[in-house]
Amino acid sequence: MTTAFHDHQQVEASRSSARLALPHSIECEVSHRLQQVPELEIETLVVRRTPCGVCLEGRIEVNGDVDIPKLLRGIPGLDEVINHLVVVPADPKPRTEAAPWRME
Repeated sequence: MTTAFHDHQQVEASRSSARLALPHSIECEVSHRLQQVPELEIETLVVRRTPCGVCLEGRIEVNGDVDIPKLLRGIPGLDEVINHLVVVPADPKPRTEAAPWRME
């Protein structure tokens, strides 16, 4: 029974590696992982591939303490995260629409 479980893990790992070998798959996985974090509000995000990993550019709002490179650990083929994100604290007040401007 242990062997069957181990074989299943190897098959899943090989599928994951094959999926991440496709063009832009690392960039898509990085973007997906960041979008899943409830403490992050992504305003803009650009993920560029580098020889050893990715470069992140854009603007995000953060509610709390979030370690972006740590969130991305474990993605196959991603050995380096260059973080050029502009990180701003999330506004604690809910956003409201501005009243329309009227000319009288």
